Amino acid sequence: MRGIVAFASVVILASAVGVAHATEPYILNLSGNNFSRNEAAAIGQQLKIVAMLSQVQDTPPFVLPGITGWTTEYTVNVDGLTLASAPGSSVKSYTGGTIELWSETPPDAPWTPTTPVSTIPSFNGGQVPATFTDGTLLLSGVFTQFATLFFGGQTGTVTSTINWTGGSKLTDLQGLGIANGWHWNGFFNVTAPVPPGYFLLYGGKLEHDVPVAVEASTWGSIKSLMRTE
Repeated sequence: MRGIVAFASVVILASAVGVAHATEPYILNLSGNNFSRNEAAAIGQQLKIVAMLSQVQDTPPFVLPGITGWTTEYTVNVDGLTLASAPGSSVKSYTGGTIELWSETPPDAPWTPTTPVSTIPSFNGGQVPATFTDGTLLLSGVFTQFATLFFGGQTGTVTSTINWTGGSKLTDLQGLGIANGWHWNGFFNVTAPVPPGYFLLYGGKLEHDVPVAVEASTWGSIKSLMRTE
């Protein structure tokens, strides 16, 4: 799967050394059709987003079924992020907020991950977020940190930390020791077209680094390995 490689580091303790191997994070990629249905224009107002996955984690030990022909729909609902900083600032920080990941078969949302924006229907409060929060609740969680950064131009960045607290896949994450410390690393675009009634386009990925394996070795072995490479 596509991912971000975590660079290995070498730690020297006395005559023994641990070699950390680069690994791929657990990743849930968001699609291109993710939109805010509410933007915070003043302190105390809320940011709300509906999103879809275009790629899921389908390799052991944490497995969600792969998407084939969009017969299963994976939707994300973000709610309750409350603006805590001045709305005119380049950095906006939010408090609170929840996130849910749902699967639904057959799909019932008003669009798919690849539907052209020009054909997506206008915001309908009877459909959204209802069709993004039905089916099977895979994961639900809370944001312990959420912020956006915008320096001008077209796009800004999204950073966050998520702790998963519920859903049918929670025990899988707990068994791996990775229920906490997930991140939505992404972006927003202030000029990209959105369906009528929505505000901004969002994107990015939900991810968690895989714990890095460590193998005991000697400093002499490490020097030999470096010489051969």
